[in-house]
Amino acid sequence: MRHSSAAGLAIWFVCCCALAEWPAPRDLDAERLNRIGLRVLESAHCTLVTDLAPSPEIDRLPSLIDAAVPQWAERFGITAKAAQQWRVQACLIGDEAVFSAAGLMPEGREFPDGLALGHEVWLREQPSDYYARCLLLHEATHSFMMTTLGGCGPGWHMEGVAELLGAHSLDEQTGALRIGVIPATKQDSPMWGRVRLIRDAAARGALLPIQSIMAIDNSQAIPVESYAWAWALAAFCDGHPSYQQAWRSLRKHVLEEDFDETFLREVVADPLRFRQEWRLFAGTLDYGHDLDREAIEFVDGNPLSSGQVECPVAADH
Repeated sequence: MRHSSAAGLAIWFVCCCALAEWPAPRDLDAERLNRIGLRVLESAHCTLVTDLAPSPEIDRLPSLIDAAVPQWAERFGITAKAAQQWRVQACLIGDEAVFSAAGLMPEGREFPDGLALGHEVWLREQPSDYYARCLLLHEATHSFMMTTLGGCGPGWHMEGVAELLGAHSLDEQTGALRIGVIPATKQDSPMWGRVRLIRDAAARGALLPIQSIMAIDNSQAIPVESYAWAWALAAFCDGHPSYQQAWRSLRKHVLEEDFDETFLREVVADPLRFRQEWRLFAGTLDYGHDLDREAIEFVDGNPLSSGQVECPVAADH
């Protein structure tokens, strides 16, 4: 399952939905790792091993996982006790040879930029701080779903949710993290590029219907546009007041073979209305998109009576 950013970065994700339990991360000898040039950074929910030089941006990555865990737990219905005990081990790689010498690379696995296997994830150095955070949160979302829900659902849902929860805002003053947001501006999300890809498709008249997005098969290498569309559908369902509750309830069905049918029945429900609102969202998508204000209020029409008719309009909707 290959994933690319707008800049052509590729990420390799692996998920096995049949596994109910994943082994604990491998043990680490921090002193030995330090001697060969690897730093070990710890937080409540993350152990990060890296050969990259200390910097504020890199050294705060484990704390981002700590901030994300309660948000994942709430979204996926995981108890506070289970969330408190959850951990992930991440290798942030500058020079693969160092990690290979330390025995920390995944055996028999090739990946261009990232890999998630149970409680362990691997990440290669990225040229953008924002995209590096997206990559870590994306991988860790896979890890959290694998190890707490047992799986991630079909490919389009697996990648859509991870793309959704990889997109984030970070308050540089307070360090407060929000996941699952549509970035406010292009400048806030350098090298992410999902909005641009959808806007370009809209300009060409090439908006994808939901059936085409649901056909995305991430067991094969897929282009960055597929990830953009998976993100867009997830962002639409998650942010729209009419669909959010049913969309988030899909977490209960990620191991079921008829997941797609459940999505169509529980979330889409009214296909004509859903298609109308999806086309509106995808065709007008922009940074800071506000689905609460965009949501259409569908009402039954009545014949106009003779004379003057007044109709109140909410100008901000």
